[in-house]
Order: sequence, then C-alpha cells, then structure tokens
Amino acid sequence: MSTIPTNYVALSEYIGEHLRTEQGALDAYSRLIEDRPDDAITYLIRTILKDEARHHEIFAEILNSLESIIRWEDITPRVPSARVQPENKEELLETTDRLLELEREDLKELKQLRKAWKKSGGELGMWALLVETAELDTEKHIRMLKYLKELISASDAA
Repeated sequence: MSTIPTNYVALSEYIGEHLRTEQGALDAYSRLIEDRPDDAITYLIRTILKDEARHHEIFAEILNSLESIIRWEDITPRVPSARVQPENKEELLETTDRLLELEREDLKELKQLRKAWKKSGGELGMWALLVETAELDTEKHIRMLKYLKELISASDAA
C-alpha cells in the first residue's frame, strides 16, 4: 500500500492518478455490457457504472479543489469550503435531526425487507441485493447528515 501524500501538489498528482485508473475501470465496465441483451447482468453492471461515474465526479471535484488552492485560480466544479455560516442555524439543526431520524427508520425498514427477500432467492434474491445497496446509501446519508450537524454546530466558533 502506498503512502498517501499530505502536501497539496503531491496529493493532486495522487488523485489525478486515481482518476486515470478509475477511468480505466469505467471503460472496462462499459465494454463489458456493449452489445449485450438487456438482462440481469447488464442491469447490475449499469447500476455499478452509475455509482462509479458518481465516484469519478466526486474525485474530479476534489482534484479541482486542490488545483484551485495550488494555482490560486477558480477551477470548477469543485468541493466547496467546509466553513459555513448559516443564517438559520437552529432551523437547519432541527431539520437535520428530523432527516437523521427518517434515515434511521428507513434503514431499519430496508434491513427487514432485505432479510425477508433474501431467503426467497430468484428475483427476490436480486431485489434483496438492490435493497442492500440502498441500505449502504442510507448509511452514507446518515454519516453525511452527522457531519452536516458538526459543520452547522461549529459555525459559531468560526
């Protein structure tokens, strides 16, 4: 495992290399389903491709953020600064708490649905896999909302 660089220039090169490697994976996934019938294999690979495309977009925005700092230029699209000064802090915190609760409830329901379908196999087995990916997305949403709360809460200290 290589060491992750900490200075911006080396980190920019590292992320750029990651993007080039990831582009190779995107191309390989695309070739895999070229001229294939529209079946379960194609469906699942297209689902992966959509996720990989989003990952590629996120890393490109991180790279643009780094390059903006290094070059002192406005390179977009990029990840915005994590420093926030919301005008409606209390309302944002309340809404974030409500959304966290909704996501947690959704996660419980998704787990129950997946477990019920997973036992059945066949179509329901594939649907269970798709529900499991929704669970992972929901867990990601929970993490993002928790971080959002931290950003909002820390905004007084900025």
